Amino acid sequence: MTLTTTTAVVVGTYSLTLDGSSGGQSASVQLTVQVQPALPASFAQIEQHTFNYFWDTANASNGLAPDHYSTSAGPSPYASIAATGFALSAYPIGVQNGWVTRAQAAQRVLTTLNFLTTHRRAALPAAPAAMKDFSPLPRPEHRRALWHHHRSVVGGQCAADGRRAVRCQLFQ
Repeated sequence: MTLTTTTAVVVGTYSLTLDGSSGGQSASVQLTVQVQPALPASFAQIEQHTFNYFWDTANASNGLAPDHYSTSAGPSPYASIAATGFALSAYPIGVQNGWVTRAQAAQRVLTTLNFLTTHRRAALPAAPAAMKDFSPLPRPEHRRALWHHHRSVVGGQCAADGRRAVRCQLFQ
């Protein structure tokens, strides 16, 4: 009897092939096992707290997520396009772990994307005089490709203070 084995390991997947022959007959069996290693409890807590931050602080009516959170003042009144993007990537993790239903996450994603799609064409404010020569603000024909980094969490308007209004992020 001859027995040979081949083992292939891909992250999270183990494959074992057994080939054997005896008395002129041969057989081959392949076993594949998917393994998802358990994270330490602290990682699971961080994962859930991170998801909860985005789920609980994002505005459910437009999907915008606050730029930061202060323990004394609560969520920032400014939404950030970056935080909103992180929120969108957190929702499937919430579904995978059973913290929200697929329907709840899908509704939040649709709300966010609908808001971003319909509000991205707002006129950009003028650059402060001190930044006239090196303003990152686009020419008018490029307005559709930019999304302000900071917006109001509540209504999505451009941030009114000059220091935040000039920062933009590419959004297409």
